[in-house]
Amino acid sequence: MIVESQSDNRGLLGLDDDVSAAVIGLRTEVHIRAANASRDQLESLVRWSDAHSPVACTLRSALAAEVEVAVE
Repeated sequence: MIVESQSDNRGLLGLDDDVSAAVIGLRTEVHIRAANASRDQLESLVRWSDAHSPVACTLRSALAAEVEVAVE
């Protein structure tokens, strides 16, 4: 499996306040093989797995995030 992401380093490095540090694209390439499965069956399996992956589902949806600061 190969996973690649795209982002704008200006946001990551704080060089431009108008550019987000967020990942702006994600690509996953799955290499799969099975002796007794057709291409359609394998592709269906990968797509089903992606649709039910908690990580993939989270990445595709808006995620509520909070930051709490406890200064001691």
